[in-house]
Amino acid sequence: MAKKTIKYPILPKKIDFTDKKQGFLALLTGLLLVILGGFTLQSMVSPVAWASTVLILGLIVGIVNIFHKEALTFLIIGLSSAFMLSVLTTATVLPKFATTMFSSSVYFIAAASIVVALKAIYALTQQ
Repeated sequence: MAKKTIKYPILPKKIDFTDKKQGFLALLTGLLLVILGGFTLQSMVSPVAWASTVLILGLIVGIVNIFHKEALTFLIIGLSSAFMLSVLTTATVLPKFATTMFSSSVYFIAAASIVVALKAIYALTQQ
């Protein structure tokens, strides 16, 4: 029986910010940080520092990740998920780490959505 070889992706030597791969990686990294931060970092870091870190990550994702073609889709998904997560944040039956994780996700999505909305408005004025 032949052995299957696993091909690992080759990391680029030069980062191209017009490519969507870096934006997707930034989105996944931000969401992973928000989820892990809901469990661990919130108790170690002040709430203001944590919220500002999540907001900055959201701004970076909004700048790098979303292009004009998917702006409307991202805004609809961002609006609906931010609304649903903010409703879950107010639930009293959930533990503290879950509500922290949900509120951090709202901050992350809202910051990215603001940047995407501004990019969409700018694109509309250029037509």
